[in-house]
Amino acid sequence: MKKIFDKFKKKYLQSLAKYIVLPEEYQALESSREFFRKIISSMPGEKWVMSELQDGTMIYLDLLDHGVSLGALFDQYELEETGFILGALSSGSVFVDIGANIGWYSLKASKIVGEKGRVIAFEPRLSTFLHLKKSIDLNGFKNIEVHNTALSNIPGEGTLEWNTSINNPGSSRLVRQSQQSFSSQNVTVSTLDQILDTGREIDFVKIDVEGAEPLVFQGAASTLKRTKPMILSEISPEYLKHVSNSSVWDYLSQMGQYGYSCYLLEKGQIGTRIKDWPSIERDVLNVVFVQSNG
Repeated sequence: MKKIFDKFKKKYLQSLAKYIVLPEEYQALESSREFFRKIISSMPGEKWVMSELQDGTMIYLDLLDHGVSLGALFDQYELEETGFILGALSSGSVFVDIGANIGWYSLKASKIVGEKGRVIAFEPRLSTFLHLKKSIDLNGFKNIEVHNTALSNIPGEGTLEWNTSINNPGSSRLVRQSQQSFSSQNVTVSTLDQILDTGREIDFVKIDVEGAEPLVFQGAASTLKRTKPMILSEISPEYLKHVSNSSVWDYLSQMGQYGYSCYLLEKGQIGTRIKDWPSIERDVLNVVFVQSNG
């Protein structure tokens, strides 16, 4: 075990300058995630490297990110959600990625939808956006358009904040007033209706915006009613209340007004229909919204 652990540490240090592809070591060393957390928690700032996923896609990821980057590092990020989304897409589909982060979903979807399809990605955090752009250019993907803007119900300017102490920039959220202990940046705020005002059709929306989901869909009401895409949404009762001043019931009721029913994502498939937060011990859920008459 010590040899495996030493080998793992050596490869980690080498990855600071080159690629990181360690799925075998990850499976062999059960404590690898905890090892990463202990090592990177003592390192300030960002450590961006280029990595190759198992499907050959090149992606820039931040070694100090405990969230999406850590999952992408081992090709283990949200496997059920990834399988569900990719299974719902086909050649020619239009996929909208709201809260694209480093591009895990956007880059994978690009390969599925092909030249006839389109990926429309939104990532407001500047550093993450710039590295997503680098990943797109590195792979030569011409079917992805990426917007460095936050989405909400009213266009204008806003503040994006994130807690640097938890090493998860994916937890960035749009707020009215940033907390002094958090990092923040000013961002442009748009609406999806505004971006898609040319009447473009969309087939699937993935949204993960840390509680701003109801606001985003208020600004996308015309698009949802016109195109009726399937939606995969993260739900956090705490973040919904903090960012949108909404409850889960409020959010699901709002989507019902747009003609959507809500279902749990269970084992990578559409599962039980819900109308409020289910009685399970979890802080965050991914749910699927489907047009009731679809």
